[in-house]
Amino acid sequence: MKTGAYKWIAGVLLSGIIFTSCQQNNYYNTQPNNNHHNTGYQNEFYDNFSSDRYNWGFGSPSDSAYASVQNGELLFVNYALGGLQTAVVSTGANFNGDFSVSASVKSDNRMGIVFGASSSDYGYSFIVDNSGQFEVYKEGSATAAATQLLGWTNSSAITSNGWNTLKVEQVNNSWTGYINGVQVFQISAYATAGSRCGFILLPNTAGHADDLDVKW
Repeated sequence: MKTGAYKWIAGVLLSGIIFTSCQQNNYYNTQPNNNHHNTGYQNEFYDNFSSDRYNWGFGSPSDSAYASVQNGELLFVNYALGGLQTAVVSTGANFNGDFSVSASVKSDNRMGIVFGASSSDYGYSFIVDNSGQFEVYKEGSATAAATQLLGWTNSSAITSNGWNTLKVEQVNNSWTGYINGVQVFQISAYATAGSRCGFILLPNTAGHADDLDVKW
């Protein structure tokens, strides 16, 4: 779990951007029996939250935050007025080559996915909000501030107050982002520190997540 003040950094949009309209443990399945998943990758980590197999659950009264697996979903809440929260697990993925990370999220404010994190690095986030916008951040670390890679951007692909499936795919040293199957950005790929993936909540947000799917 990561908690801390969210860093809003203006004017840091990087070249190469193209617009198109508690950690827990190391269990992972490299040969899943899920026929609906595509077979273009050799390995896969998949969690449908049918039970808390990866120890997502935590409670932090001092941070006004908690997470638990309920009714086939991850319930993740950050009631704090300031300070973001992340919940990630180790997937065993190798992000040195092509990969994809996807999950479905729903919240009453701002929520997203996190990928490429480690025990000392908070990884990268892809966040949507209920006003129909998304953003991409490098989340930094305990000693390094977060860096905005792509600022809040409008997208008609976002379903306000409903489920949104977010996906980041690395192919040929580029990251392409999708919302509900619609491509919304493409940027140059960045180095990742680890295999940990999961979810991020901005302050004053209650969210749900399902179908975390990591392929490499």
